[in-house]
Amino acid sequence: MKSEDRKKVMNAVISVAANVFDDLLKQHKEDGSIPLPSPMVVFVSVIGVDVTTFNVWGNLSNEDQKTVIDRFYIQSMAKLKNYK
Repeated sequence: MKSEDRKKVMNAVISVAANVFDDLLKQHKEDGSIPLPSPMVVFVSVIGVDVTTFNVWGNLSNEDQKTVIDRFYIQSMAKLKNYK
């Protein structure tokens, strides 16, 4: 996979997971009956449930997958740290 394509795929996976995480965070804020989302549970759920994301995820190298997980985790934890 070309470097440019790899970056697009990595950003797309992070974007999909981040959107789901943001939606769950918003729902938690609006309705306290929904638990605060866990970044890694959300990430694994997105990869496991969304077929398109799962397929592109499988095309990334192990190093790229680690980078995606690290970036998503750091972003999500920053959002939780600033969550009020």
